[in-house]
Amino acid sequence: MGIAATGGELIAFLDDDEEAPPGWLAALLAAQARYQADVAGDAVRQRVERDKQDGAAAGVGGTPTFFLNGEIYQGQNTYAGLKAAVDAALAG
Repeated sequence: MGIAATGGELIAFLDDDEEAPPGWLAALLAAQARYQADVAGDAVRQRVERDKQDGAAAGVGGTPTFFLNGEIYQGQNTYAGLKAAVDAALAG
């Protein structure tokens, strides 16, 4: 049975040793609808927060941000611009 037996558009999981607090499913569905998320949950939220903090510490101010040899690439965010920068870095 398991996941193969599901038929809905979304699947929500809860560990079998937990009890959902009041409003849990409604909050989960609201978060999914608001962000069009494929995954919503505390572990994912914590990972995203860590990634945001790591990015901020590295100087990332938004997306896209590219790094080349450990430095933020400041050139044109086009294929041609990135290719030229990578080719120049590879050439030494």
